[in-house]
Amino acid sequence: VVEEEAQHSAVIGASYNSFVTRRAPQHWSVVETKMFYKCLRMVGTDFATMAAFFENRTRKQLKRKYQVENSKNPHLIELALS
Repeated sequence: VVEEEAQHSAVIGASYNSFVTRRAPQHWSVVETKMFYKCLRMVGTDFATMAAFFENRTRKQLKRKYQVENSKNPHLIELALS
């Protein structure tokens, strides 16, 4: 009975997060942020196309950058998209 309980507790200890590999956060440099705004001006909010201009950034990272910038600097986003 004790062995059986020990086996079940090991299985219960695993969760979704046990199998997810996470990467360290990558902070945006000033140069990358300027390039982000240039790309936003050229392609709009098409983040898949924008990802081609960034070799170390994913579509998801670009979309998140857009969301952060839209909340912090909405006037700059509006200027880039107009």
